[in-house]
Amino acid sequence: MTDQNNDEVTKDLEDKIANEVKAEDTEIQKVYVSANPDFVKQMKDYGEKINQGQLVEGLEEFTDAVQRVFPDAH
Repeated sequence: MTDQNNDEVTKDLEDKIANEVKAEDTEIQKVYVSANPDFVKQMKDYGEKINQGQLVEGLEEFTDAVQRVFPDAH
């Protein structure tokens, strides 16, 4: 569950999400989970644009956003 005071994801919930994602595609090696509302909204917006067939401009912005939230991601 998330901590209602700071929107952090518990380790148990993070592990559950990661296991479900990896079960869907065994080639996935890392899963990053965030409850940061700004980051979640930004990723949702990217997903909607991709699903609508729109070109997603600003791939560099996408990379920067991911690296800000997950600085250890490569």
